[in-house]
Amino acid sequence: MDPVMTENKQVWDVTPEELHEILGVAPEGVLKVSEAELVDDYAAGVSNNAERWKKRTAGTRKDIIGLSIAAEGKYQNKMKDVIANSTRAKALKGTSTAEVIAAVNATPASTYSDGAAARLPKLRKKWALMYPLREYAKQQLDLMPQDTDAQREKKMIAAKRTNQAVGQFMKGVTDVSACRTAIGAACK
Repeated sequence: MDPVMTENKQVWDVTPEELHEILGVAPEGVLKVSEAELVDDYAAGVSNNAERWKKRTAGTRKDIIGLSIAAEGKYQNKMKDVIANSTRAKALKGTSTAEVIAAVNATPASTYSDGAAARLPKLRKKWALMYPLREYAKQQLDLMPQDTDAQREKKMIAAKRTNQAVGQFMKGVTDVSACRTAIGAACK
């Protein structure tokens, strides 16, 4: 397979094997955990934390609705093409934190873990594609110096940027080549 021929593929056109070849990373070669272990850990965590999630969500002392309205600017900035007239804020003003907590209390905790378990096949497929990108990002991040506070801070920011680049690819916004370039640029 010629990597040059596949570099411009979008997320829905590329296989995990092609990604490994394009990025030059061996499957399960850099990360200390396999993609199967990541999925299994996620599933176990969701199942183990279902009751905790319900208790924490229902027992919050924060003003959920007020915090959501306060985050409207950030939300609109990210979703400006989707939200035209602040419809989210208008809908949020029509409810209260008590109503949200009542809805959480009326929902069995198993709904959370059952929903996550139902999405495992989709998650496995997504993580199989994401895994080579994460390996590549890890390789690039490991090459960055971390002797000084400034270098460690730069590496931390680069980790965030590599995650954003992977996210853009997974959403179909960029192709493999652009994702690889963004990861490389973040790790310079």
